[in-house]
Amino acid sequence: MTTSGTYSLSSTIKLANGKLMPRVQLGVYLTSGRETEAAVKNALERQAGYRGFDSAQMYHNEKEVGRSILRFLESEKGKPDGLTREDIFFTSKLASNVSYDATRQSIKKSIQASGLGYIDLFLIHSPYGGKAKRLECWRALEDAYKDEEIRAVGVSNYGIKHLQELLATNPKVFPAVNQIEVHPFNTRTEIAEFCQENGIVVEAYAPLARAYRFRHPTIVSLAKKYGCTPAQLMVRWSLQHGYVPLPKSVKKDRIVANAQVEGFEIDSADMDTMDGLDEYLVTDWDPVDRHEWSPLCIKYITTYDTYCAYSLYTVFCLIWWRICTNGYGWTDKDMHAIIRSQALYPRDHLFCMSFCIKILNQNFARDPWIQTQLRPSAYLPSFLVGRLPVPGALLPHNTTSTMSNLPSEPEFEQAYKELASTIENSSLFQKHPEYRKALKVASIPERIIQFRVVWEDDKGELQVNRGYRVQFNSALGPYKGGLRFHPSVNLSILKFLGFEQIFKNALTGLNMGGGKGGADFDPKGKSDNEIRKFCVSFMTELSRHIGADTDVPAGDIGVSGREIGYLFGQYKKLRNQWEGVLTGKGLSWGGSLIRPEATGYGLVYYVEHMINYASKGKESFAGKRVVVSGSGNVAQYAALKVIELGGKVVSLSDSKGSLVVANETDGFTPEEIYAIADLKVARRQLSSIFSEDAAEAKLFSAEKFKYIENVRPWLHVGKVDVALPCATQNEISGEEAKGLIDAGVKFVAEGSNMGSTQEAIDIFEADRTSKTDGSSVWYAPGKAANLGGVAVSGLEMAQNSARLSWTREEVDAKLKDIMKASFENGFETAKEFVPSSGNGELPSLVAGSNIAGFMKVAAAMKDQGDWW
Repeated sequence: MTTSGTYSLSSTIKLANGKLMPRVQLGVYLTSGRETEAAVKNALERQAGYRGFDSAQMYHNEKEVGRSILRFLESEKGKPDGLTREDIFFTSKLASNVSYDATRQSIKKSIQASGLGYIDLFLIHSPYGGKAKRLECWRALEDAYKDEEIRAVGVSNYGIKHLQELLATNPKVFPAVNQIEVHPFNTRTEIAEFCQENGIVVEAYAPLARAYRFRHPTIVSLAKKYGCTPAQLMVRWSLQHGYVPLPKSVKKDRIVANAQVEGFEIDSADMDTMDGLDEYLVTDWDPVDRHEWSPLCIKYITTYDTYCAYSLYTVFCLIWWRICTNGYGWTDKDMHAIIRSQALYPRDHLFCMSFCIKILNQNFARDPWIQTQLRPSAYLPSFLVGRLPVPGALLPHNTTSTMSNLPSEPEFEQAYKELASTIENSSLFQKHPEYRKALKVASIPERIIQFRVVWEDDKGELQVNRGYRVQFNSALGPYKGGLRFHPSVNLSILKFLGFEQIFKNALTGLNMGGGKGGADFDPKGKSDNEIRKFCVSFMTELSRHIGADTDVPAGDIGVSGREIGYLFGQYKKLRNQWEGVLTGKGLSWGGSLIRPEATGYGLVYYVEHMINYASKGKESFAGKRVVVSGSGNVAQYAALKVIELGGKVVSLSDSKGSLVVANETDGFTPEEIYAIADLKVARRQLSSIFSEDAAEAKLFSAEKFKYIENVRPWLHVGKVDVALPCATQNEISGEEAKGLIDAGVKFVAEGSNMGSTQEAIDIFEADRTSKTDGSSVWYAPGKAANLGGVAVSGLEMAQNSARLSWTREEVDAKLKDIMKASFENGFETAKEFVPSSGNGELPSLVAGSNIAGFMKVAAAMKDQGDWW
């Protein structure tokens, strides 16, 4: 959301409880003593005019802020327009999420320290401590609000998950604010939009990105254009997004200048340009998406002054990293320098050094949590990535070192480590140690093509996007993989998808390599003419790099039959030849029957084999409750096939929420699935079916269905037998995996790519190995379970080459055979290479599929001289 208007230090924003808050406030993070008092004094003076101040218990400067405010108010007495306490807005934050009583007591201490009589806004500083403690502390804030100790309540560093958790309790006092790091180089769009959609004001700390990007060419150019400083430009950007920026400085001239943003307005095109600078630059500790800490870490932390938590977090990351690499590449001098550079206060340095020694001497490395859960790079704070000496080996035999010198690519790294860890934990490298070399080579794409896509919108204005094609591996055949048009597209996501595609294609048994491509273009809201123009421009460059025997793209998110048609038409004009260069084509010009249905149908065929094996042929889909996420092609056709086979589909979802059946006796009908398909063709959200004027309103009654905003369906459908994630990556979290197991799920198979987080996979696999009574969950990864789409794409390539078209029955029969072969290949490979306790333990399909696909590709690469 962007807004325009005049902003100044007198501007206010209304919070959820009706209280007004200044639109620009002074941050006092990392200031102390007289420096804090002087900064607040200079900000309060009429020349500057700040009326809002952001402090925290952990900053240890509430006293100084309050003292400076009180002195200023004393000087205002007797003036005709003199300010009073009610004109000042003071914020503080809870240092540690411990208990109700501790929180109430800490609020009283903050009020006493500041001397201001009450606190205008009090926040929970971070989500750490777990759900129970977060909610207990919130209850304390609600009661403090009731007792008028605080005038508004909110949170800081909360992710969407944490906010949903809080809102689900129907809190007595609504969270007014979520304070997170936001600036043009870390736009946090998803969290910010969630907050604004739910009436939660976003406060932007570090809105200037700590001046790290003041010399960025775009910032310099736009600052010159608007006649302002880089700081003023970034503050104005925050305001126009509807945020409340908290610029921090201790220098009087900068304090004054930072808030002087009323004389200009950034136009919409330049706002879009600044939005495009997003690089997820985190300038400090980022708890929004960090993992839970080890119980042993918590034990040690709670014995020390909690204000050191920021530094301790960094220290723990460094200790873990060093333990896992046996200190490789780091000396004590390195550790000393790193800790010193990250300590918040001078005494933190000495404290952290002694802390490191204490922990290491007490065999911290023997903590069972570390031995079983640790993935070092996942715990390295993002603000340290690229700034530390990088160890040369993260796993035995240097398995993952191929990524040690790359920028952070979280999606690709997750996919790579999932494959590498399953291979490491199998007997493959023991039986074939030479394959270590193949893994290192296979992890690097053969070629990455990146290009600009310039096109003209319906207003005649120039637009530009980034286009990509990752040609990852051609050992088994031409590169094969989809094109994705979505604003989230970046190189990390495409490398992850391309890497998965290599082994998925290998499991089909067809001669196809692996690749992936796309652009950060959003088809939503675009006219057909704009989409056509974009596709023409995109294919003009891509055509140089693809061909029927070189690289054969297909559709993916944002690329349906319409886009494939535009792309194919432009390719044909440029090359003056008709060839099977794209799959997913229309039936009248080279497409294959069942291609749209293939991924969803194939997913269900795969799960049929899982059910048949686990039940020894006694069960099928008949009578089973199936929870499905997503509402696109994969979800629709998976749901239809489940219904055809006698199962009950109990949910579908989209990016805004989930549509679930209201009781355990009902399920979706084919007519309802078709109606949702029509809804999605019209690019409408599921929530719209309940509007009075919706054509679907009569079909979807409130008695049968309920729509739940901003949640995935997994924890909202009651008892469930089968879970099919069919939306996007990482859509089943660890918490949701536990919830599914508690709900009785027996089979989880991914219709989406990497649909489960690594934590969720670990939980599913642990359940599989811990139960031998038939009650365990059996998990199948996307590379095995959702290969039906690319398999039928391969069949389309074969039909194009032979200039013929197979019947629907012929294609469906071949698809069933391919899915059966994929299941059996992963199953048998797991039995050969993955240790098992026997006693009825189901084989690991994730490990078996990874190993089977990898071995086939590695053997072909060796034959072709790619490694030796």
